[in-house]
Amino acid sequence: MGAKWKVTPMELGFVYLPYHSLIFDETADAEKNNSWYDVPVLAFLLTNTETGEKRLIDAGGDSDHPELLANYDRVTGHGGYSAAEALKANGTDPDDITVIYATHLHWDHGWGMRYFPKARIIVQKKEVEFGCKSLYRAPNCTLYPEEPLPYFLKFYHQMELIDGDRDFGDGIKAFLTPGHSDGSMSFLVDTPEGWCCFVGDAMYIKACWDKGRPAGALTDVRLGFEGYKRIKSEMDAHQAKFVASHDYQSLELFADKIIMNEVPEKLFRG
Repeated sequence: MGAKWKVTPMELGFVYLPYHSLIFDETADAEKNNSWYDVPVLAFLLTNTETGEKRLIDAGGDSDHPELLANYDRVTGHGGYSAAEALKANGTDPDDITVIYATHLHWDHGWGMRYFPKARIIVQKKEVEFGCKSLYRAPNCTLYPEEPLPYFLKFYHQMELIDGDRDFGDGIKAFLTPGHSDGSMSFLVDTPEGWCCFVGDAMYIKACWDKGRPAGALTDVRLGFEGYKRIKSEMDAHQAKFVASHDYQSLELFADKIIMNEVPEKLFRG
C-alpha cells in the first residue's frame, strides 16, 4: 500500500451567513431562510505519512485585511486568519507547504495563498476565467477582491491550471463540481482512516449531504445539483467521508486540529 495523507483541519475564522446561502432547501419557510448563523472558515493541512511532505486544501482569508469582511455586504466575520498564520502558531513553516489545492478562489478560500510563495497552486482553469469575468461584470465584487486586478493574479505564476478531473496518482484526486462557481472542484484524499471527500463550497455544511442538496449560494442551480450527484457518486465509489469547508463537524472527524478562535454563540448546528 502507498503512503496516506494525515489530515489536520484548521479553523481560521467565522462568517455570518443566512440559512438560504448554506443549503438549497425548498422546504424551509421565510423565517428559516432568513435566519443568520456563524459558520467556520476551514482549511486542511495534509501531511504525507511516509515522507512528511505537507500540502494544503485552501488557505483561508487574512487578518491583516479586515476590509475583506467590511466590504462584504451583510456578511460579517471575525478571526479571519490565513492558513499561514495558523501554521506558524503551531510550529509549521509556511515555506514547507509544497502544494495548495484550491477548491475555488473566493476570498475566504484563496486570499491566504499569497503567503505561500514556494507552493504550487492547483486550480481549475475555469475558476481563474470565472473570477476575472465576475470582476468585469461587477467591478466591486468582493468574492474575488481587486487590488486593482483580481487578487489571485498576484500568484498566477505559481498556478498549475487543470481542465476538469485529475488523478494525481499519489492518493489525491480532483474532480470538477461547478455551481457555486464555474471552476469549483472537490478533492478525494486517501487518509489512514480511509478516503475523505473535501467538497469546498459545493455543499457548505453536512446538512447538505444529509438532505441531498447543494449549497444555497449558487451561480447555476442546475450545475449545483449536478455537482451534488457527482460528489455522491465519487463518495459511494470510494466509501468516503464527507468533509465540508464551513461546518464545525468537519473538525470532529480528525484526531488533530488547529483552532484559532473561540466558538461563537450562534454557530450553525445542523
